[in-house]
Amino acid sequence: HGTPRSRPGPRAPALRYRDGTFYGPFNTNDLGGSYLFRTDDVEHGAWERTALGRGLHAPSLSSDEADGGTPYIFYGSGATSAVRLNDDLTAIEADFPNIFRAADYAGEPFVGGLFEGAQVHYIDGEYYVAIITWPSGQNRQEVLFRSPHLLGRYETTDGSNRYDCLVYTSPSARAEGAARR
Repeated sequence: HGTPRSRPGPRAPALRYRDGTFYGPFNTNDLGGSYLFRTDDVEHGAWERTALGRGLHAPSLSSDEADGGTPYIFYGSGATSAVRLNDDLTAIEADFPNIFRAADYAGEPFVGGLFEGAQVHYIDGEYYVAIITWPSGQNRQEVLFRSPHLLGRYETTDGSNRYDCLVYTSPSARAEGAARR
């Protein structure tokens, strides 16, 4: 079947609920990129499929809650990027590449290599992003970032990275508790 990156079918699905509808964005390696499925009945309803027109690695639907819910899909491998969707979530309107990258955290021993699976949550006026990183020679680790701005560097006048790294964990750190706070 090839390597994990070349296997056919859906990859990295993420289920989200928004305004009475369930959404399932996912990427494929063999069916023309990413799709956004939707239904109002997750158990018994029909699912409608929308092709997004390109690949978005490990996509996750998010909203900018500070501006009333503008829809975004966060995605990436190696860096975390986003696309803004139109209001009915049927097309990509704008790109925001490299919102944060491993290079933004040079000197941090737990960040590097793979950056994927971004899960964005809005809590008390701040955006939290849980993401997988895989530094060279280490196991995969989960890292939590925080920012008052969903799009980080795109919402600052000087383009600086506004996501702070809060906590990380790895398989060995889980046995001992959180690695960093």
